[in-house]
Amino acid sequence: MSAREPFSWIEIDVDGCSLTFGTGACTAALGVDGVTRKCFNTFNTCRKPDDYNLTPVYRTMRYCQPRSNMPKGATFFPLMVGDPSEHSATVNIAGSDGDLSAFGRRATISARFIDAPDHDRYFDKYQAERVSGAAQSDGIGYQPYERGTHFAKLKTRWPFYAGRAMRRCDGYIVDGAIVDVTTRHYVITNMSGPGDDMMVTVEGSDVLDLADDKRTRAPKASNGKLMADVTIGGLDTFTLSPSGIGALEYPASGRARIGSETSGEESTSASRTSYADAAVTAWSSETRPERGTSSSSASVPESSTGSLSCTAIHDRSCSRGTVESGTPSRVTSPPCSPTRGCPDGGTPSRAGSRATRSPSCQKTAPGG
Repeated sequence: MSAREPFSWIEIDVDGCSLTFGTGACTAALGVDGVTRKCFNTFNTCRKPDDYNLTPVYRTMRYCQPRSNMPKGATFFPLMVGDPSEHSATVNIAGSDGDLSAFGRRATISARFIDAPDHDRYFDKYQAERVSGAAQSDGIGYQPYERGTHFAKLKTRWPFYAGRAMRRCDGYIVDGAIVDVTTRHYVITNMSGPGDDMMVTVEGSDVLDLADDKRTRAPKASNGKLMADVTIGGLDTFTLSPSGIGALEYPASGRARIGSETSGEESTSASRTSYADAAVTAWSSETRPERGTSSSSASVPESSTGSLSCTAIHDRSCSRGTVESGTPSRVTSPPCSPTRGCPDGGTPSRAGSRATRSPSCQKTAPGG
C-alpha cells in the first residue's frame, strides 16, 4: 500500500479573456493603433477593451511548499513559505459584543510566498511567440524568465485581484494523485510585495467580508473627476472628466456626496447640460441631509447665517477639510468645529469662504 503524504496548497483564480489575439471577435492587430505586442489575456493588458470577453477563471494559480514529489496532472508553483496563517470566524449572537459587527469576526487567511523568475509557460498563451518574436511587432524575441519575476508580473498584468477567489486546500498524495481534499474558501483582500526580500503576502477573508458595511456601498460611485478647482461664484456648474460622463452617469437631479457629506438641492436641466459633468463641493451644516447618497450636480448655498459652511477646493485646506485632487469624494482632513478649531491650528469662521486659511481658517498666535 502506498504511503499517504499530507499535502497543502493555496489556489487563486485569475480572471481573463477567453479570446485569442487577432482571431475571431478580437480585432487587435500588431502594428495597428500603436499595438506593439500581444496581450496577456487580462483586462489590464488588453489592446481592444471593447472586445474583451471575461472568463471568471482564466487561470488557477496553485502554490505549495517546495517538495521532491510534486503531484501529477496539475501545475504547482513551489513558492509558498511555511504554512498559511488562519483565524476562524466568530459569531456575534444578538449583537452581544459591541466591538464586533453584526456578522461577527470574519475568518481570515494570510499566506507568504517567495518571488522568483518565471518562464510564463503556464500563464501566457503566447509564450512561445514571445520567444520567437511573433508576438512583437518588431519581430524581436526575448526570454520571458529574464523579464521580471512571477508575482511582479502577475500583479502588473492583473492588478484587480481584490475580491477574487482564494482557497486553502488540504489533502494527501497517494501514487502522485491528490486524494481526500478539504477546501476552505476565501476572497482576496490584499496582496503586498515583492519587496527587497522578494517576499509576497496574500491575505484573504471569508466571503461575508464582501457584505461588510465598509465594502458594501450603494449606489455605485460615479466615475467623474473634477477637471479644475471649484471657485467661489462657480457653485452652479462644474466640469468633469472624461468628456460626456455627465450624460452617462449623472441624473438631472438628486444628491451629491463628498466623503460623508451630502447635499440635496435639485438641479435644472440647463445646469445639467452646462455642467457636462459635475460634482458639488459646497455644503452647510444647517442643510446637511442624510448620508449615503450620491448623484448629479446640485446647487447649495455658500453660507447660512449662524452656520459653518465650506467650499472644498481639492488639494487645499478649508474649514471642513481637504479634498484630494481628482477625487472629490474623499475628505482627508478632520472637520473643523467651533470647539476644536481647524486642523492646522486656525479658527473657523461663520461665513462660507474660499478654501484658504484666511478667512475660513485663520492662524492665531499663542495666547492671542
